[in-house]
Amino acid sequence: MSQFENFRRVELKNGVDPEPFRMPLFSKNFAKRVGVLSKYRHITQYLKVNSKRGKALDFGTGFGAFLPVLSELNDEVIAVDAFDDQLRAAKDLCLYMGLKNVTVLKVARINGLSGFEDSTFDTILATDVLEHNLNYKDIVVKLKRVLKTGGPLIVSLPREHLLYRIFARREVEHDRERGHVYHSSKGADEVELFLLKHFDLELKESAHTFIHYTLLRGG
Repeated sequence: MSQFENFRRVELKNGVDPEPFRMPLFSKNFAKRVGVLSKYRHITQYLKVNSKRGKALDFGTGFGAFLPVLSELNDEVIAVDAFDDQLRAAKDLCLYMGLKNVTVLKVARINGLSGFEDSTFDTILATDVLEHNLNYKDIVVKLKRVLKTGGPLIVSLPREHLLYRIFARREVEHDRERGHVYHSSKGADEVELFLLKHFDLELKESAHTFIHYTLLRGG
């Protein structure tokens, strides 16, 4: 990712909002880099093993970290987010890496999935996003609606504990208008329990006690 990091630095000098790019992947903090790279390895492996080649949804794409692998594994990828700066970063990444089968769209935080028909997607990815939304129940129900029967939903949910507070909390809490007030262990647990009411659990793992990775199937 060093080439992309240099690419972003050039754009930052041109006045682009740096918020989406203060990512742990580029952090000088070794612990952050280890944690984030571990997350990318886990989720990338899940995608390679479980994706059904077809149409994928990256729900809450952020700066588009998983778009390269989603693009490689699928015929078409739809990446959605609610924030302009994140969308700009994802679009820049697609342009820089030539991801021609990826479409990046802005959606509303409420009813953001309403524009998609039932059973639209073969694979859905939702990483570190559901715990940021107080309306997560509505989102989960809509994710089930737009996912094809038997299709994989891959979710990651971070846990808040002492190490999290030391290494990451300042970056999360600086931007409360984005919904980060719901970022907590209790919140993640509640989201996970609700997911299990609507999807079939296939696999659950934990890395560094910080993030739970969950592979679910549409029923």
